[in-house]
Amino acid sequence: MSERLPELSLQEIRVLCLIARAKSDQEILCELNISPRTLRRHLRNAMDKLGISTRAKLMLWALENGFGEKRLQELRGTYRTSTK
Repeated sequence: MSERLPELSLQEIRVLCLIARAKSDQEILCELNISPRTLRRHLRNAMDKLGISTRAKLMLWALENGFGEKRLQELRGTYRTSTK
């Protein structure tokens, strides 16, 4: 994983996981139950923090850095554990 990962918020990481799975904006909105404006903010923040200029490059970065189904499942387990 990238050294820059700790700078990302949990929601930004969740968005990266879904982008790595080629999810559309609508699918991400439904999955995370957030507004389009919030999604845009998470995307912009992640791109700014990682020095990435496009969503396509963000998707590539996410794939190269292990943000996929396994990482998303880990986050879901963490979220469920932390909310009990």
